Amino acid sequence: MAEVIKMPKLGLSMQKGTIVKWLFKEGEWVEKGEPLLEIETEKIVNEVESPINGILLKIYVHEGETAPILTPLGVIGRIGEKIDIDKEKDEAEEKGKSKDENILNAKEDNKSSKSETILTGEIKASPVAIKYAKKANIEISKIKGTGPGARILKNDVKRYLRENNLPILEGEKYGNEKISPCADHLSKKMGIDIDKIKGSAPGGRIIKKDIEKYIKLNNFKKENLVKQYEYEDKFGKDIGKRIPYSGMRKIIGDRLSQSKFTAPHIYFTTSIDMSKIQKLTDSFKKTSTSNISINDFIVF
Repeated sequence: MAEVIKMPKLGLSMQKGTIVKWLFKEGEWVEKGEPLLEIETEKIVNEVESPINGILLKIYVHEGETAPILTPLGVIGRIGEKIDIDKEKDEAEEKGKSKDENILNAKEDNKSSKSETILTGEIKASPVAIKYAKKANIEISKIKGTGPGARILKNDVKRYLRENNLPILEGEKYGNEKISPCADHLSKKMGIDIDKIKGSAPGGRIIKKDIEKYIKLNNFKKENLVKQYEYEDKFGKDIGKRIPYSGMRKIIGDRLSQSKFTAPHIYFTTSIDMSKIQKLTDSFKKTSTSNISINDFIVF
């Protein structure tokens, strides 16, 4: 049976993680216990091992992308095996927002011209499903839940919309983002309108390879291509790299900033005429091989 690889919770304070590197490609065989991918948190970079023997069927979150804990990252299994990834994502989203089951006590008026029935009673639904149903302007009491105890999940609301030929809400993309950070960075550098691009990731989310494909299909000039995080001077040589402000680097910077802006600071200053010392050091430079500076006199 196929198994979903989810973003692990590697610490009590961890809320999300970034994919540093996938150690296998889609279609490759993975042994149980082999390092599968590297994940970076605010404090560490950790390897995640494969839980089973199988083929890496699909990668959902690519290198450089960030996802909340329990988010499906990929699937390992046998050829032909399928898994309801939408349901997996919905459950992950719900668990991340609330571990407890919320009960919606509803007294809803059915305003349909065909019926004036007033619906009352308890309706079990996740907070995510309730919010999604409100956005779609549909009565949640009309939806049949498939979760534990007939609880209504977000996926049930989506199914109801599809079955009734109703439009899926705009902006409901994977990870609540229409475009990944890497793809967004590249599209802005190239001046590409992302509305012209169809995303290939779950939920139609645009990822880096979609931008690269668009660039190739539209015959962008080679000199216009910009490598991620790299910049070139007029001679075509690399002049530096931009390192993402994340992980341990970010947490150290945040703590230093917090100390700077929250702790009281007192500064004492005084003025000293060092003109004679300056003349003396200048004379030493002319007559001595030793390099004597003003700092030497201050220390002395």
